[in-house]
Amino acid sequence: MIRLTKISSILALATAMASISTTAMASSIGVNTGPSNAGDGSSPEDAQNNVVPPTSTAGIVPQTNWNNVMQGNWGAQQVTDDSGTLLATTVSVQTSWANGNVILDGTPAAADGDRLMMNGGMDNNGGPQGWTITEIPYANYEVYIYFDGGSNGNRGGVYQILDTDNGENVLAAQYGYDTATFDGTYKQATGDGTDGQGQGLDSNYVILTDLTAPNIKIQSIADQLGGGDNVKRAPMNGFQIVEVGGPGPPTITEIDYTSADGLLTLTWNSKPGETYAIKYSEDMISWDSDIDDGYPAAEEGDTTTAIFNLNDFGLATDSRLFFRVEK
Repeated sequence: MIRLTKISSILALATAMASISTTAMASSIGVNTGPSNAGDGSSPEDAQNNVVPPTSTAGIVPQTNWNNVMQGNWGAQQVTDDSGTLLATTVSVQTSWANGNVILDGTPAAADGDRLMMNGGMDNNGGPQGWTITEIPYANYEVYIYFDGGSNGNRGGVYQILDTDNGENVLAAQYGYDTATFDGTYKQATGDGTDGQGQGLDSNYVILTDLTAPNIKIQSIADQLGGGDNVKRAPMNGFQIVEVGGPGPPTITEIDYTSADGLLTLTWNSKPGETYAIKYSEDMISWDSDIDDGYPAAEEGDTTTAIFNLNDFGLATDSRLFFRVEK
């Protein structure tokens, strides 16, 4: 039988293991935009060359479960986060033109998720265009905007975040210019985006930070540099909304065991709407076993407490057990 004196050491070890063994990243939402394959106001390339499969990873903050909001289906759509959880968040697109197959360096777009996401986007000849996003679930977040116009010209301009609840006030803005086709390397735009001599510095994404508004518009507007083929363009291929200062990886903060009835009580930091796996090990090497692989987080607050009867799992007589929680 597990003795209470051993549970004290398990608390310290389980907490430490939970801290260093989990691999959860910041929560994020990724949206990829591109053309249809019908040529309806877009470059008539096959849309499948622009779709990011749910298992593919893309973005500066690597994530799977990208949402493909493609031309022909640009009305408000509910989206998922990086875990695949369907959110109340919606995304709609405002533009008149989609551009596909912009990657021209000889490497197939299907090589990886980054190329698929960057291989096509929207570009409506210079006028304002963008995405409207509602019910962002994060209290604090950053936005990564990706752009590639498939040209060696200065395609770009100003990329903005607008507060749609307050007269579309500009919350953040950054200039950026695409002067070379995406080759698999992300390049951040900073400052005014130029070399000071009227030439754009090659870039393909901007970061806009310190955001809290739940309802926003992501917008691009081409300027005098945004040409390349005598048409002002400020393309946008996709974006990520990345949570800042969230609850972090799940870590066991309290553990209690009652040997008389085999009841184990665990408390860990959590986020409403998430589910967690409670794993156990006898040697802290193999963590293949669990006592629950889908325990729901508490509906309110930032911690969850769960009680398990180890007799139900045939574990009450084990002399030593270690526990950790995974997202």
